[in-house]
Amino acid sequence: MTKEYWGNQLEFILSCVGYAVGVGNIWRFPYICLRNGGGAFLIPYFIFLILCGIPLFYIELSLGQYSKKSPIKVWDLCPIFKGLGIGMIVVSGILTIYYNIIMTWTIYYLYQSMSKILPWSTCDNPWNTPNCVNFNGTRYNHTSDSISPSEEYFNLKTLNISDGIENMGPIQVHLIVCLLIAWLLCFLCLMKGIKSSGKVVYITVIIPYILLTSLLIRSVMLPGAYEGIKYYLTPDFKRLLEFQVWIEACIQIFYSLGPAWGGLITLSSYNKFNNNILRDSILIPLINCGTSFYAGFVIFSIVGYMSHKIGSPISETIASGPGLAFVAYPMAVSMMPLAPLWAIIFFIMMLFLGIDSQFGMIETLTSGLMELMPKLFGKRRQLLTGIVCILWFIIGISMTTKGGMYVFSLMDWYCGTFSVLIIAFCECIVIAWIYDYRRLFKQIKHMNKIEPSVFWIITWRFITPIIMAGMLVATITQMKPPMLGKYSFPTWAIAIGWILSMASVVPIPIRIKINLKPNENWLKIEKDNETQLLYSDEKLKDFDDIKHTEIRL
Repeated sequence: MTKEYWGNQLEFILSCVGYAVGVGNIWRFPYICLRNGGGAFLIPYFIFLILCGIPLFYIELSLGQYSKKSPIKVWDLCPIFKGLGIGMIVVSGILTIYYNIIMTWTIYYLYQSMSKILPWSTCDNPWNTPNCVNFNGTRYNHTSDSISPSEEYFNLKTLNISDGIENMGPIQVHLIVCLLIAWLLCFLCLMKGIKSSGKVVYITVIIPYILLTSLLIRSVMLPGAYEGIKYYLTPDFKRLLEFQVWIEACIQIFYSLGPAWGGLITLSSYNKFNNNILRDSILIPLINCGTSFYAGFVIFSIVGYMSHKIGSPISETIASGPGLAFVAYPMAVSMMPLAPLWAIIFFIMMLFLGIDSQFGMIETLTSGLMELMPKLFGKRRQLLTGIVCILWFIIGISMTTKGGMYVFSLMDWYCGTFSVLIIAFCECIVIAWIYDYRRLFKQIKHMNKIEPSVFWIITWRFITPIIMAGMLVATITQMKPPMLGKYSFPTWAIAIGWILSMASVVPIPIRIKINLKPNENWLKIEKDNETQLLYSDEKLKDFDDIKHTEIRL
């Protein structure tokens, strides 16, 4: 199997930026920042970026570039921990399935935005309920039971959500069509591996920044935008005394950069041997975090505008996750002049941000399978990519049913949290203490002619593992059963969630046990000795029989 390389270094940087910068930068960071002290949150955020995010990024880029292998094979450096590579592949495989559901919703909203009147802007639609409250031009005249038209559109029209995971209901035709389109886009962009995706990222990575900037220019001119930005940036330094703020800053850094998913190792394996990985390991995380911060201005400008229009406090207007991207933001856009145009711009941006992240995860999965089965798929990348896209499309159909949102929430709750922390912690310990950081230093010097500084010794050996251990303990102690609104998942669903979570961790002890078994040479010695012992026992028995016969005589 001939190793491919990026056409130029910009392709690699754009691919890594696209992989790291995803929809979470738009719908999670601003909310987390607001909830944890506003501008003051940036202090622990950037501290953990330096002490945890960048060191992990540097490790994975170094491993991939030096070995030219996917996560499956890169752990030949320490065979007893080859389960880490398998775990990374499993993580990427699972995340890819439900991540494309976000793209499914985005494609559907993008299509619906191409109308004169946005369908989520009014309450006079067939799916609306008596609790739907129309915007009357000054404020919502709402009660505790009132629901915005955008929320009803998402829940009752887009999802047509059932009352629980026990009632999955039929497939929603509009969602399965959009899911098919999402997987078709992934296949077309990845059918030739990095030769095709490396060119696509010029569009899918650069255009979102242009669109984000256009949204910022428009949103800061809206009434109330200044109040929103002020709310976003005003620091509450007292919050820095709360342990929870530091935990959330660390977790946000970890999940926004995407270490331990295998994508960084895979993407860097296509680099030229002498590429400057230290530069990339600092530049890409800074771009990622800068994007989150930049997106916050857009989101809070619009939230400030919405707060101004409907007369509710900003703290009650902002939301996180799908609620921001598919409820709060569409609601705000529907109040703006030229609403369909700004809705189209937003959802194109969301589509590009999401599909970029898919590139890295799918490439991790396919490259790992190609190295695992070189005779079957070594020269059949296009076939393998097609098989993966078809199979993952079929698996994802369950999330296009009426109960699909419950499946999505369950996977989101369990699949990218606890297990990924375990993999990242083990990765750090193995490289720094078992494989030995000095060997990695020597390899980096071999590639870049510069030996890493003492900063990397301190972070890799002590600071980063301690932070990872703290995150793991905090996650375990604070883990709660999953909820979707007021809905509590049944015990059997929670059990399935834990199975999915542990699917990426179980390969680690299994591979350790396999590698701790005696090898063939020892088994041969053992067999020879057992044969010799058996022969000796038979000779001794024959001697005893002869002796007893002589005595009788």
